[in-house]
Amino acid sequence: MKISILGAGHGGLAAAADLTLMGHEVKLSAVNKHDKNIQLLKAFKKIMLAGLHRMTGSCYI
Repeated sequence: MKISILGAGHGGLAAAADLTLMGHEVKLSAVNKHDKNIQLLKAFKKIMLAGLHRMTGSCYI
């Protein structure tokens, strides 16, 4: 499923990470306030999750 998330704050990044790991194609968009988060994702090309299991996934920006 293709999903767009508007907002790259903590909630948007968490949602994008979870949905990506579930196999969905995620497009993440942000306003200038969270543009730094988008730039970091573009640089690393992945979302890192830390917790009980360490996993990575990709999302489109």
